[in-house]
Amino acid sequence: MGQHELEVRTSRGEIVQTGAAAGTARMESTDDLTPLKHDVDAAEQHVQEEESTGAVEAERAALSRRKLLLGIPIVIGIAITWAGATQTGKSTFTPTFNGPFFTIWFSTSFMLLCFPVYLVAKCTIGRAAPKDVFRSGYSVLASYKLSPPTRHTPLHNHEPVYNLRYFLVQSCIVVGPFCLLWMVTNYCYLRALASIAPADVTALFSSAPAFVYIFSHFFLKEPFVLIRPIAVLLAIVGIVLFAYSDGFEAASVQGVLLSVAAAIGAGLYKTLFKRAVGDADIGQVSFFLSTLAALSTFVLWPVVLALAWTGIEHLHDLPWEFLMPNAILGLLFNFLINFGIAFTYPLFISFGTVVGFPVNALADYLFRHVSITEFKLVSAAYILSAFFLMLMTPRASKYVAHGLVTVFCCRWKRFTEEHELPV
Repeated sequence: MGQHELEVRTSRGEIVQTGAAAGTARMESTDDLTPLKHDVDAAEQHVQEEESTGAVEAERAALSRRKLLLGIPIVIGIAITWAGATQTGKSTFTPTFNGPFFTIWFSTSFMLLCFPVYLVAKCTIGRAAPKDVFRSGYSVLASYKLSPPTRHTPLHNHEPVYNLRYFLVQSCIVVGPFCLLWMVTNYCYLRALASIAPADVTALFSSAPAFVYIFSHFFLKEPFVLIRPIAVLLAIVGIVLFAYSDGFEAASVQGVLLSVAAAIGAGLYKTLFKRAVGDADIGQVSFFLSTLAALSTFVLWPVVLALAWTGIEHLHDLPWEFLMPNAILGLLFNFLINFGIAFTYPLFISFGTVVGFPVNALADYLFRHVSITEFKLVSAAYILSAFFLMLMTPRASKYVAHGLVTVFCCRWKRFTEEHELPV
């Protein structure tokens, strides 16, 4: 044998290769194990990916359950506060007091607390710096779409200037129109309560998403979705049936028209807010509402005095037992709407306003001895159906529209076959 290929017999009688032969054998053995090692590594990586995927799915499921559990009390809270604010708003009309504008002005002033409460919560619970929270909320006044860059605002980054003059100017430009629209919309809503029952006003006001869709075509250029025009028609049919339910009496028609006007105002408010501000976070919305309340409180008080002085509104013997609960419940309602979006699904927030209808109907029956007729129930069903159709995503709307068309075509085909009509 050669110098590099020697065999050595051990004490046990085993033959061991040394030199180059042993090295070659080790290399062949390593080459044989390489595919196995790759398979083991791939298997371990697959196991790790499955474990990470399972952990992510478990975390998502836990988050979904948490949102669901938080959403249920939020929905109940929204329904109760809205129904309570509506009922107390109805009760403010007394023989000695008739001041819907004063009621709205007074309750809107309570919304000054929106941003301060958010600021305290963010700094204590979220451990955020007060300056950063204020800057984030204050940036809503620097909306480019409503306030193009001037010498006070840089052209490139368009950062707001932190001084009183800038705040006052931007508040009037950005928030001022929304403040007027807010007051007019709420005035129509509260004025409608003087003519018809709170449950009727709530049902009619639920048609607001239909008007949001109409205005979105003009201001936001929203894409066409087949199911939404059907929802608009359903809402219109429900409104007409509501007006017809009491025989087109003057007071009833006035209440219906004012409720529809409030729904139109709410739809216009939401659409213009989306166009002007975009996807604002909770801090920006809270700052916006506090600024709106400040404008209403410190700018519109002469209107309150003028309405009282001219006798348009009678502000004698103020019913504080209803004014204070109305303002507090309205503030809680706005809190739940704005902060609830951060903790649960937006669909839950919309559903809370729908639940307000049966709550108001129950309150009308228990405290005002007003029962809702079957005709009004059918009208409310049309409007609420339109509300739910408006909440559908475009993908879900496509399937629903396809199903409706399929059912209609099948029934039409069966009708033509039974009556032997030409197709």
